[in-house]
Amino acid sequence: LEAQGFSLAVAETTVRYAAPAVFDQVILVRTWVEAVRSRGVQFAYEIVDQESRRLIATGSTRLICVDRQGKPAHIPPRWAEPMRAHAANAVSASSRMSKIGASVRNEG
Repeated sequence: LEAQGFSLAVAETTVRYAAPAVFDQVILVRTWVEAVRSRGVQFAYEIVDQESRRLIATGSTRLICVDRQGKPAHIPPRWAEPMRAHAANAVSASSRMSKIGASVRNEG
């Protein structure tokens, strides 16, 4: 993307903490493409304890495609199409993860 004169600038970030994480705790970070628009992409995150699968935090980042001058630009199709495909796959995986996460949270 950068070789083509574009980069992704962070426009917004969110985090919601559900439980503390401690030093030496092994965690699992899940990341997926949540949405792709003409000039931006949104990634979602879920952090869980690797052993218990207890939810630690959720979050998201919204990134905007910018040109070398820092002006908003359309994401080149070469990059947008694969991200859209991942977003479509993530929707079905996310609904499965939500069911798994709900059962793990109810256990904890």
